[in-house]
Amino acid sequence: MGGSKSVDSVKYSSLVALAFIIRPTAVIPWIPLLFRHFWQEQRKLDLILHQFLPVGFATLSWSLMIDRIFFGQWTLVQYNFLKFNVLQNLGTFYGSHPWHWYFSQGFPVVLGTHLPFFIHGCFLAPKRYQILLVTVLWTLLVYSMLSHKEFRFIYPVLPFCMVFCGYSLNHLKTWKKPALSFLFLSNMLLALYTGLVHQRGTLDVMTHIQELCYNNPNNSAASVFVMMPCHSTPLYR
Repeated sequence: MGGSKSVDSVKYSSLVALAFIIRPTAVIPWIPLLFRHFWQEQRKLDLILHQFLPVGFATLSWSLMIDRIFFGQWTLVQYNFLKFNVLQNLGTFYGSHPWHWYFSQGFPVVLGTHLPFFIHGCFLAPKRYQILLVTVLWTLLVYSMLSHKEFRFIYPVLPFCMVFCGYSLNHLKTWKKPALSFLFLSNMLLALYTGLVHQRGTLDVMTHIQELCYNNPNNSAASVFVMMPCHSTPLYR
């Protein structure tokens, strides 16, 4: 967690930059970690001038050239992403939730049965891992400022949460195996239910739609207008 060597800094900053140009919000969990690294780095100016800036310039230039090829004009998709979701707040078209939703519903649901182990682990983990807890809280706070909220937005913090769950399980000792069995069974049952049963109507209806189109005498004129929430129906585009 301390200041790393030059080569390591270039490697991880390159991965952060790559994640950013693919999905701009990927940088949110990295901000506390980058600040932590910058604070602990003795040669701060070298870190910025010889590592962060060159990596950022190279990856952003690469992104601009790729988008220039596919869009046919110079386009900064990261700015468009920011403009659509933050400045214009058009994400509310897909739904909105109160500011506390991630804390009161989103985060507990995403952690599921791991939640008590996460809370327990927060009190057991060494202080050097507090930066991971700060990262989790920071990410939840940033996303809480946006009206449109989804469970998937906070998935990136799950690996950090599992660190604290691991400390909790390791501390249980005699109760470790029952706890692991409980986590395995509870998550397996939830995975099977949500994957095979819960809200599967949007999957089943596609078979009926296909039959309707195939049985239409004029296949070229067959069409279906689907009014459903975002991403709920396969081939919705």
